[in-house]
Amino acid sequence: MQTNRKRPGVALTAAIAAIATSGAAMCADRFPRPDFGGGYEFPATQFSPPAAPWLEIADVAAFAAAMLFAAWLVLKKRSRRNVALLSIFSIAYFGFIREGCFCPVGAIQNVAVALADGDVALPLTVVAFFVMPLFMAVIFGRVFCGGVCPLGAIQDAVLMKRLRLPEWLQYALGIIPYAYFGVATLCAVLSSNYLICRYDPFVAFFRFSGSPGMLAFGGGLLALSTFVGRPYCRFLCPYSVLLALCSKWSWRHATITPDECISCGLCEDSCPFGAIRAPAPSGVVKPKGSRAGLLLILALPLIGAVTGVFAGPSLAEMDRTVKLAGMIARQDAAGETDATLETQAFRLSGGKREEVFARADAVVGNYRLGAAILGAFLGLVIVGKTLTRNAFDVKETYAIDKGQCVSCARCFASCPRERLRLRELGKDAGSSSYDSDNGRSA
Repeated sequence: MQTNRKRPGVALTAAIAAIATSGAAMCADRFPRPDFGGGYEFPATQFSPPAAPWLEIADVAAFAAAMLFAAWLVLKKRSRRNVALLSIFSIAYFGFIREGCFCPVGAIQNVAVALADGDVALPLTVVAFFVMPLFMAVIFGRVFCGGVCPLGAIQDAVLMKRLRLPEWLQYALGIIPYAYFGVATLCAVLSSNYLICRYDPFVAFFRFSGSPGMLAFGGGLLALSTFVGRPYCRFLCPYSVLLALCSKWSWRHATITPDECISCGLCEDSCPFGAIRAPAPSGVVKPKGSRAGLLLILALPLIGAVTGVFAGPSLAEMDRTVKLAGMIARQDAAGETDATLETQAFRLSGGKREEVFARADAVVGNYRLGAAILGAFLGLVIVGKTLTRNAFDVKETYAIDKGQCVSCARCFASCPRERLRLRELGKDAGSSSYDSDNGRSA
C-alpha cells in the first residue's frame, strides 16, 4: 500500500490562498491618509507602508521560528519534501503577504550606512533580520537559504531540468556577488543610493507592481531558474557573500550521508548548485600553475586598486549631486537653461553652480578612494578563490562545500546509505509501508 503524498501539498496550497486573500488588510496604512479633495489620487509608492509594531515583532518571531524549523528538517529529519513545503510557506508569507519587506539582503545597505554614520538610527527589526541568518549560518549552515528566503524559494519552485554549469564558469560568475556587495555598500554609504532594493529582481512579482524593466529582469531570472539552479542566489546575491563566509565555519552542517560515504558518486549529479566536491584521485593534487601566473595573481589587488581609481567617477554618476553638476555643465556648454526639471528647480532656488561643482568634486574624490579599496578587495577575493581552487581542493570522499551549500536537502535521496537508513526506520516502526522523502513503500 503506497502512501498518498499529494494531500499535504493540496492542503498547504489552499491555506496559502486563504492567507493571500487577507494580505492586503495586514499591510494597511498605520495612519489614515489626508483627503485633499478634487478627485486627487495618491501615487503608487516604491516601498510598502511601514508595518504596525506588533506585526514587525510577529515577523521577527516567524522568521526565527522558520529558520529553526528549517535547521531541524535538514539536520534531524533529513527531509527534502518538508523543506520544499516550508519554502512554499516562505514564498506566500515573507514574499507575497509581507511583500519582501523583511529582507536581510537589502539590510546590508542599512547596516553599512549606520556603521559609517553614527547619527543614523538602525531599527532593531532591521538588525534582527540582518544578523539572524548569519548567526544561524555559523551554527547550522545556510538554512535560511534552503527554506526561508523567498528570493531563493521562488527560484527553487520553478527548477525543472538541472543544467550543470562548467566549473570554470561557476568560478568566474562567483566573483559577481562580491563586486555587487562592494558597489552596493559604497553607493549606500556615499550617496544613500540603495541599489540592492532598487534592483531586487523579484519584489515586483511579490507586490504585483513594478517597472517593465524590473518585471522583465525578474521574469528572465525565473526563466533561467527553470534549468539553472538559483542563478540570483549563486551569481548575484550580495548577502550570499556573508552567508558563505559564516557557513564555512558552521558548527554543525548538513551532510550528504547519515554515516559514512561509500564514494558512489550519485550525490554529485543530484545537486543543481554545484555544491558537492568530488574526491581527488589518490595521490593527485591539482597543479599550482607557473611562477609567472602566480605573480600575476598576487598583483591583482594592486591592479584592482588602480582600476578602481579610474572607475570611481563613473560610479559617482549615480550620486544626485554629481548628476546635477553634469546637467548644469552640459547645459552651460550648449547655451541652454532650464532644460530639465532638476536644473530648473536648482536655478529657481537660487543655488550657486560653483557650490554644486565643489560638492560634486568632493563626491567624485570619495568614490575614487572607495572604488580603489573595492578594486583591491576584489583582487584579494580572486587571489583567495584561485589559490583555494587550485592548491587545496584535496578530499578523500564526496563532500559538501559548506560555503556554497544552501541546505536544500536534495542530495539526501541520492545516497544509498540514506536509503538504507530509511528502510531500517521502516522496519523499526513495524509497518509494511512508511512515508518519507526518499523511501518507497514495502
